[in-house]
Amino acid sequence: MNTISDFENKLKESQNTFVFEIEKSMIQMRIMSEIEKEMDNKNMSKAKLAELTGLSASFITQLFRGHKNLNLETIAKFQFALDKKFNIKLMNYEELLQENEPTTYVKMKVYRNDDYKPQQIAV
Repeated sequence: MNTISDFENKLKESQNTFVFEIEKSMIQMRIMSEIEKEMDNKNMSKAKLAELTGLSASFITQLFRGHKNLNLETIAKFQFALDKKFNIKLMNYEELLQENEPTTYVKMKVYRNDDYKPQQIAV
C-alpha cells in the first residue's frame, strides 16, 4: 500500500536524480569550455583535435553539445593532444565565485512543490 510518505520519498529521490544529472552536465560543460579555450589559443579545429586524440570529429562535436558524456580516458586524450594538464580543485560555491570572478555560475536549489519561491541570483 502506497502512503503519502512513500510518494514524498519517491519525489525526493526523483529530485535528487534531476539535480545530479544537471550537475553532471555542468561539470562536462566546464571541462569542454576549457578544451575549447585551449583549442582557440592554439587555433585548432575540432577535426585536428579528432586527429590528435584518435576520436571521431562527430564524437567530439557530440561532446561539445553535451549529447555524449566525457570519461577519464577522453579527458586524458584531450590533455595529451593539447599538451596541457587539468588542475582539479574541489571548492565550495563561494570559493568558486571568488576564483572565477568574470564567469557566471548558476546555483540551484530544488524546492518541494509548495515551498517554491522564484529567485534571481546576480553573479
